[in-house]
Amino acid sequence: MPESYRGTKFETVFMNRASFKVDKAKDLVKWAHELAAKGFCPPQGEGAGTSGNLSARYKNGCLITRTGADLGKIVEDEFVNVEDVNMVDVRVAVTGKYEPSSESMVHMAIYRSRRDANAVFHGHSLEILAKAKELGVPETKNEVEYGTRKEVEEVLSALKQGHFVIVKGHGGDCRGKTRDEGGKRA
Repeated sequence: MPESYRGTKFETVFMNRASFKVDKAKDLVKWAHELAAKGFCPPQGEGAGTSGNLSARYKNGCLITRTGADLGKIVEDEFVNVEDVNMVDVRVAVTGKYEPSSESMVHMAIYRSRRDANAVFHGHSLEILAKAKELGVPETKNEVEYGTRKEVEEVLSALKQGHFVIVKGHGGDCRGKTRDEGGKRA
């Protein structure tokens, strides 16, 4: 059973709280709208955004959706630049005016461990969760809390088996060499 969303589980350190826009966000906005429309990132409820997040490698970190974003309506300035993640102190350093996605640690861990990953998309499609075994999609060994170091460990282990992985009882993570490849895989 998916865990209820409780926000981020790390400390956010704002390096600069100014609005943050880059060209890469345009492609991510396009994919966010498409994946929300197709149910990969379904609505959480009235006014609560959608259940999912997207990122792209950017400089030494990643450009990621803000926490609680409605991916069907997201705009470019709702992305945050994650500059660094400290897994030991559970701290995320960002530039932008919003809190980053609660899955920021997972996204950064994928970028750090997979040089071929330039986009990571995460969604909570109940249909994909239900059909994962039938489709042969790798799954994490354990059901873990979202946004934690344990989730990072489970996802990295399962991603060794492919480009798409189910986080048991939670959702799916997909990586791609490009934003388009990641979006099409999702």
